[in-house]
Amino acid sequence: MNKQFDNEKKGTLGENLYKEHDKHPDMKGRCTINGVDYNISGWMRQGKTGPFYSLSFSEKQDKKPAEPGSRIIKPKPIADSFGDDEVPF
Repeated sequence: MNKQFDNEKKGTLGENLYKEHDKHPDMKGRCTINGVDYNISGWMRQGKTGPFYSLSFSEKQDKKPAEPGSRIIKPKPIADSFGDDEVPF
């Protein structure tokens, strides 16, 4: 049986696993409001009364097909604890 779920005014928010800089959001997510899908970004802030999240909503855009070679994701280098002429075994 295929159930349809009403996601209106509901969403998710979780840790941003791709954060590389302080300005990148701490949290990322998405929600649906009035039938429109939104991306959510959240930053942990410290206020006078304690910590809180500052949120930003942006309308989700349809992704265009990437042009070949337009974005190349390079893996992060693994720290090498051995010198060039040392063999670890």
